[in-house]
Formats: sequence, structure tokens, C-alpha cells
Amino acid sequence: MLETDVGYRLSPLQRHAWQGRGTGTGYSAAVFALDAPLTPDALAARLQRLAAELEILRVELVQVDGLREPVQYVRETARCHVVAGRLATEAEADADVDTLVDAWLDCSASRQANLAVALLDAATGPRHLLLRAPTWIADDAALALLAQALAASEPFVADTQYIDIAEWMHDVLESPVAEAGRAFWSSLNADAAHAARLPFARHAASSSVTPARRNYRVESGVTGPVEPELQALLAWHGVLSRWCGVGALDLTLFDHGRRFDELATVIGPVARAIPLRCDTCGLTAADSAARMADALAQARRHQEYFDPALPLPVHGYQWRTSGGNGGARWRGDSGLAIMPGQLVLRAGIDAGAWMLEFVFDARCFSASDIDVLAEQMRSALLQAPLAGYTPLCGPAVTPARPVSADALFDACVAGFPHAPAVRSGQTVLDYAALDHQVGRIADALLDLGVRHGDRIALVLPRDAACIAAMLAALRCGVAYVPLDPDAPTQRLADILAEASPRVLVHAGATDRWASLDGMATLDVTRLPARAEAAVRPSRIAVDPLQIAYVIYTSGSTGRPKGVEVSHQAVCHYVQAIEQRLGLEASASLSALSTWTADLGYTALYGALLTGRCFDIVPSDTVLDPARLSLHLAQHPVDCLKIVPSHLAALLEVPGGEAVLPRQCLVLGGEAAAPALLARLRERRPDLRVINHYGPTETTIGVATHEAQGAPHHAGLPIGRALGRLRLHVLDAQLQPCPVGVIGELYIAGAGVAQGYLSRPDLTAERFLPEPVSGEDAPGTRMYRSGDRARYWPNGALQLLGRADDQVKIRGHRVEPGEVAAVLGRLPGVGAAVVVAQEAGADAWLAAYLVPTGAVRPGDAALLAQLHTCLPAHMVPSALVWMQQLPVTANGKVDRRALPPASRQRGSGRAVVAPRTSREHDIAAIWTALLGVDEVSVEDNFFDCGGHSLLLVQLKARLDAAFGREMPIVTLFQATTIAAQARFYDASSAPATGQGASTAEHDMARRAEKARAALQRQREVRTDG
Repeated sequence: MLETDVGYRLSPLQRHAWQGRGTGTGYSAAVFALDAPLTPDALAARLQRLAAELEILRVELVQVDGLREPVQYVRETARCHVVAGRLATEAEADADVDTLVDAWLDCSASRQANLAVALLDAATGPRHLLLRAPTWIADDAALALLAQALAASEPFVADTQYIDIAEWMHDVLESPVAEAGRAFWSSLNADAAHAARLPFARHAASSSVTPARRNYRVESGVTGPVEPELQALLAWHGVLSRWCGVGALDLTLFDHGRRFDELATVIGPVARAIPLRCDTCGLTAADSAARMADALAQARRHQEYFDPALPLPVHGYQWRTSGGNGGARWRGDSGLAIMPGQLVLRAGIDAGAWMLEFVFDARCFSASDIDVLAEQMRSALLQAPLAGYTPLCGPAVTPARPVSADALFDACVAGFPHAPAVRSGQTVLDYAALDHQVGRIADALLDLGVRHGDRIALVLPRDAACIAAMLAALRCGVAYVPLDPDAPTQRLADILAEASPRVLVHAGATDRWASLDGMATLDVTRLPARAEAAVRPSRIAVDPLQIAYVIYTSGSTGRPKGVEVSHQAVCHYVQAIEQRLGLEASASLSALSTWTADLGYTALYGALLTGRCFDIVPSDTVLDPARLSLHLAQHPVDCLKIVPSHLAALLEVPGGEAVLPRQCLVLGGEAAAPALLARLRERRPDLRVINHYGPTETTIGVATHEAQGAPHHAGLPIGRALGRLRLHVLDAQLQPCPVGVIGELYIAGAGVAQGYLSRPDLTAERFLPEPVSGEDAPGTRMYRSGDRARYWPNGALQLLGRADDQVKIRGHRVEPGEVAAVLGRLPGVGAAVVVAQEAGADAWLAAYLVPTGAVRPGDAALLAQLHTCLPAHMVPSALVWMQQLPVTANGKVDRRALPPASRQRGSGRAVVAPRTSREHDIAAIWTALLGVDEVSVEDNFFDCGGHSLLLVQLKARLDAAFGREMPIVTLFQATTIAAQARFYDASSAPATGQGASTAEHDMARRAEKARAALQRQREVRTDG
């Protein structure tokens, strides 16, 4: 080797390490177990020979005038340090690498050396070889090579010096193909997939990092059709995708960088951190593995062109090999140098078991957070071999080609013609008989001229004919609108006027509908006979995106709104809930809610589109506890869907346990009180209890949680998303809320409805673009649920009442749902609902309570307990005890049927006059817009006669007056003069802490290229 005093420029990886962009210890360290004897003298001699062979061990960084970075000078003498010692105890021998470094290689000589080595005798077992080097000298693979060289008796021969590799790296970046390589990486930066964050990650403002590590061992599971590296990567990507609510998610791939044979034995930093993007949601196992393998190959193929100064995703992955052989076996290392807020999984295999090490910023993640992720990884890895790989962004329930709901029913008819489909008391229809009824109604509808895309109204009682009419509509490619025959005539008329159905289907009520203009009617009790051998009408090709049904729900403006749900959304739900419930193929299902709402469709379509049996409970039986108990005792079902308050009332009746199903109880429609859950656990410990959540606008259900063990004091969480659905808890700016912080729940994915029928304004208000695109991108929408929610530290999602039930009490915002939740946890309270009572400009809370037993708690004692956990303005002014809460036909609490309540203590509120000039200005705008003489700064805008349209005008006037824009979402929350003044005062404050101008990115590189006479021995290679 030629001696030279010429300085050589740093490689891009060395420059990155020298600049300190990767925060951490600044060194790499690893410990190895030696298989062969090695004395300190022999080690020193081998190290001296190794340093003579390897220039990297004799390099010194020297700062040269005029250069922005140092250059490498190769000296004649080695820059190494050797110590020897003894590990006296087993605890010392088992200590982690950082502890060993602190004990043996933390002196000045070790810190200044290019390589520091400690030879440590152990009390038992083999000797330890501890190596430490700056990150610009060696990466983990280089340390393993050095350990092997020191453990071997034969001299080490360097095929290539690292300085040559450094120049090759620069040549690659300056080659004609480099621009295409850089373009590949620029396409992955600065978008949602790159910036995705775990919802429970805490924000850390400073640029420092507190690195921490947690290790886990997962026995078994290291099998399957894909390589272990790919299997672990797929599992980790799926866990993160589900948490972040995105399909396409970027990871930081910590790659060894030695993809060329020429780099395999190079001593120096070659490992790279590069972005990796892949979207596996909704794919089959084989397609998921193939897509991830391709993404991995693409990233590695272009890795030389990635600028290490560019931002990287906060979630990372590294595959660890055994890291050492040839006499030096790897035992541990110092870990990765992570960035602030980063979380990295290092996966590997040891003795047939998965080894998982999480390296993370302890300021952003707690140990319990990592435990949750580790458990999810364990589940993913153990289930992966069963079917190759199961995507974790949602179970693989979506068929390869979307199907329509009628196609699923037809498949059941073809596959199980004689299996029971519908049971009503003693009458049972098998799938063939039900299909015959469906065909008769479909024939009649087609004869009446229904066409693809029409709507029909179903005004039918709860019976088999109604079910047949639903399925007939699906078969004909028309959307049905289910209506309650007992609903007020005017309400029915209003809905019919908006829905404009071509046909109204009824059951013997011809006179009631005779006066309808422009609408045909069909009486299902007078259908023409259909011969058994009759040829069915030609199949109508139904587009999966076509509307299957329109369900009307109450509207905040007093006008019902019709939710349009597609065939595809129904099929997605049915397939997802079937997988989640895991019922036997012969199971029977039932629901007690009205069929004019979709709450009962969990059982109805969950049975009839999967080949199971649906049990009809007569309408006059549902709300009669005695008759219902008798009916279900005589006709038990395996799975029952019911509203919790309805179930609580039923269980109070003697013999009420008869309503409970044999296998699975699905609770939905409202939160389940802890007292109810405890009662169920006591009376039927064998019963599976599933908490089911989902607004109509997201097709029946979006998440489930199976209750296990003692109920949590805060009630049941809503659990995991179904299928290809994503749950976001967002703040007013549509940014993810950290763990524990309350936000609003938004739902995105395959189950989101098309919108509201003939209500484009309301559709635009509630169905918003998803900030982070998922697997349905582009154009992915999310539904604003109006439910307040937060993540628990263990990853569970908890609901906290409705955002739109918020009231103002003495200037404070109060959520009645939160008060009801607290009441429900108090001893003696079986059920609770809290309602805001309006009395002019005053507002107060009334609590309606059902005791758990015959003796109810005293009001004074209950209020005293409330005062211990709630501020005074959130304590109800009235407690009204009832035997049971009134419920609607759908089984939910009927607030309109609650008796009047009177306050039990006075609560007056005087007008608070404006106190600042800004409050005076805002008050003047209010009085002019609302047409009133006087307002209080603590008055609610809506209490004073305001509404959404006036709120838009208010926003325009306020923004014009103060020259600052208040987001409309903020204005919906800041509904008092005082709150609006605070917003504009804060937004008008001068900005502070402006950052310094950006430093120049490119540095002058004027030093001559080292070894200019040295011809490149190998061509630059740009493919894998």
C-alpha cells in the first residue's frame, strides 16, 4: 500500500455521521463470544497487523481551510486502543452492550480511537470481545467482520480499502443515471404516507432524543411460504398501517447496504437508512408478499442515490442476522442511532424463535405503548404461517372482485337450498322457499316498470314478506327505502316526497295509499301465483357501487335525511362481521331493533348473505319483556343483537335471562354500562359479549370489541376496525389526537356510505376528504361521526358521548354523555341518561337514572360522589329515578318520552357585559346580525337565535372586522363572544421564535480526488 499525505473526501455516509444528523451515542459497539482461546498479547498483535492492513483504522479527520467538512488523512500509526479485564459475575457477563462500554471502553483513549477493543474473561462461559468504533469508521456489519478477523489466527487481507469505496459512492452520485435515481426518492417525500404517525405518539418539541430499547422473544411461528425477513416486515407494516389509518405507509429501512459482492467484506460504514413504501391492504397473501418483496427490491436497487440528509419516516425496520461467525459469535450491540420521535423494530431469529427489539424515543413512547405493539406483532407473526400472511390493516375479507348483495344471496340459495333461512315462530322457510318469494316480488316489481337505479318504498310489518321484498329490491337493482307502517302519516309523506319511490310496497293497506299520485303500489298479500317451474327473469347485472338501500335517520335541523348505502358497502360489512364473530355455519341470528334502521342488519344480512338462519321476533313482542322472554325461551338463537338499555330492562324481569343467546351477544346502538356488563358476566360467564359500534353512514358497523374479564371502569372500548375501515380521532384542525386526548371520531374506508339522498350540502358537510389517503385513494372520503373519542394507552378506542349534544352552562362547555358515563360507574346506578334542560337563556342538566336493585341510592350521597369527580357546573341539577328508561322502536333511549324534570337547586345567570374593546366590537356584530338589543359575552350564539347559515355570515363579518380568518370548525366550537375574542386576541399576538435562515446545503468540495491515477476496477452498477 502506498503511503500518502493526500486528504481524501468523506463518503456521503461518513459525512452524514460527521454532521451528527443521526442523534445518539455517535459510536457503534458490539459484543461477541469467542469460540477459541485468545490472550491479551495475541489480541494486541492481531490488532496491530489488522491496522497495518486496513487504512480505515489509521485514518484521522483533519479540517482544511476553505472546506466545509474535514478530509481523511491516512497515518502510519494505528489509532486503536486495547484493554483486558474480567467479568466477575454472571450479571456482568449478561449486561447489555451500553453497560459494558460504560464499564470498559469509556475512557478518553477509547473515545478517541478509531477502534477500541476489550477482551473480557467471563466467570463462566466463553470470553467476550467488546468492540467500539465511531459511526463514521464502522457499522454493525463492519464490527462483525473486525471481530472475526481478530478471532482468527490467519491474517486478514483487505480486497478493497474503504477510501476506494467512498470515491465509488461519489462517482455513482455524479454518474449520468443519478438523476433518475434521485427522482425515484423525491417521489416518496413530503406526503401523507411519509408523515404518518402513530395516534398515541406524544409530541416532543425539542430536537433531542431519549433512546430506549425493549426486547421480546416470540416462540415458534418462523415458518411459512415467505422468507422470515419479509414475513416480519409484512407483519410490522400491517400493524403500523392499521394504527396510522393509512394503506400506503412509508417505513425507514435500515439496510446493511452490502448488496454487491465487492461490498461484502469492506470495513467501513456501508449501512444505509432509506425509505420503503408499500400498500398491502386488501391484497391476498401471495399478492401482499409479492408487492412487499418488489418494494424492498426497488428501494435497495436505488439506495446509493438516496441523500441521507433528507427526512426519513419515523417508523423503521431492520432485519438482523446472527452477525458474526468464524470464531466470534454476536451477542448484542449498541442499537441504532435514532432520530427524535422515531420508533424502529429490529427483527431476527434465534434458535427458531423470533427476536424483536424495539428502539424508540422514550419522550414519545412509553413502555406500555411498546408492549401493546409487541403483543400485536406476536399475534401477527404467530398467525402468519396459517395462511402465508394476513394483512393487518383489516382482515382480508374483500373479494378479489367486488360483488353485489344479491349475488351473495344467490350463492347461498345455490349452495344451501334446503338450509333454514327465516324462522318466524313455528314457521321456517328454507333458502329455496325464500328465494321463491323473492322471485315473486321481483317479478311483480319488474311488471310495474321498475328500472335499474330506481327506489321503492317498503312499508311493511316485521315478517318474512318484508325480508323477501328487501331481497327482491336488491335482485332488481333498485334501492329500497324501509319505512315504519306505524309512523305518523305526515312524517311518512315527507320522506316519500323526498325519496320519490317508483313503487310503494305494503301489506293489505290499499286504502291508506290509494291517494298517492304518480306512485304505483304493490300489495305483498295479493301477489300473483308463481309456478314452481316458472322461469326466473333474466338476471340484472347489479353494479357493486349501486345503491342497495336508503335509510332515513333524524336530522339535526328536524328534517329526516336519507343515507344511501351501496351493495359493495353491505358486502364488505357482511364478510367482515362474519369473520369477526366466527359463528358456526348452522348458527341462527336475531335482532330486536326495527328494520327501518340498520342496527338489526348485523343479524339480518349477517345471516341471509352467509347461509345462516335469521329468527324474526314479532313487533308486538320486542318491547314486551314478558312476551319476549317467552318467545326467546321457546325459540332460542345463537347470536342476538340488542341495544344495551333494552337488554338491561329485560334482565330486570323475572326469567329475563331467557332472552340471552346461546353463544354470542352483540351490543350496539349505545354504550353499555359497566353494571350491565358485570351482570352478564355473573349470570352467563360462558357468553361471548361483543361491543359493536357503527353509524348508519358507515354501513351497519365499523368496529367491535369482545369483552373479557371484569368490565373496565370506563366501559367497553369500541375495539378494532372491521375489514378495510380506518378510524381516526382528530382535533378541530383534522390532525390526529395524541393518546389520551379527546377528539372527534372520523371513519374512512370501504364501508362509508355514498352520502345523503338529495342533500349535497349536508353530504359535503359530513363526508370530508380523508387527510391521509388509504387503500381507496385517490378521492378517499371519511365520515365525521360526531362522536367524541380518545385512545387509551393500551391502544383501545373509547367513546365519550356525542359532540353535537354539547351545551353551555355558566360559560362552561359540558358534554352530557360524559356526565352519564360517570353516573353509570357509581354504585347503585344501573343505567343513566343526562339531558340538557333549556329555560330561556339558562341551561342545566337533568339526570334520569335506573337503580341496579330495589333500593336506590340517596340523592344527597350520589351528588356528594359526583362532586368528588366532576366540577360543580357538570353536576346535574335534578335526579329523576325511573323503573326503566323509555326506548324507541329501535331500542334506543327515547329522550322525548322522558318525564319533565325540575331543578332541585337555583342557578341564575346575569348578563355579563363586554369587558374589552374586542368583546364590544364582537357584541355589536352579534346584535346587528341577530336583531337583538343586548347579549352577554357568555351567551351561546345558537341560544340567541343563531343557526348554521347565520354562523357563516358571522364568520365573514368577524374576519373582515379583525383581518384574521377563523376556521368554520373553530367557530362552531367558539360560540360565545368571550371565546371568539380569545381566538382573535391569540391570533393577533406577534409571532416569536422565528428560525434562522436555511444554511447552504451544498458544500465546496475542492480537494483533489484521492488516488486520481487509480482506475476504477469495476463499472458503476445501477441494477440489482
